[in-house]
Amino acid sequence: TLKDLLDALMGRLTLFLPGRPSRKRVAEVWALLPAEEQEKLADALQQEESLALPQQEALQPAPKEWPGQKIGMQVFRDILPPFFPYLELASILHIGEHTRLGCGTFILT
Repeated sequence: TLKDLLDALMGRLTLFLPGRPSRKRVAEVWALLPAEEQEKLADALQQEESLALPQQEALQPAPKEWPGQKIGMQVFRDILPPFFPYLELASILHIGEHTRLGCGTFILT
C-alpha cells in the first residue's frame, strides 16, 4: 500500500537524522513535516485505501543471472496528488516492494 511505501521512505530518511539510524526513529522523520502536511497526508491515506489498487500487473521472476527477484510493471491509477513528491523521492531512493537499493525502481508518469 502507499502507507507501507511512505513508512519505508521515512525509515530510509532516518539515515539523515543525527545519531544512529533506526526503524524506531520513523516517527521523528514524520514529525519533521509541518502539521498541515501531516494532516494532508493522513487525509489522503484514508482515501487511498479504496483508490490505489493495481489496475494492471505483469510481474514475473527475474532471470537467474540478474539481481533482484521480480521484473515487470504494475500500473496504478487514481493516486492522489499529495503523494507525488513522496513517491518521486521513494523512486530515487529505490524504495518499494521488489525494489532494493541498487536493484530496481519505479517511475511516475
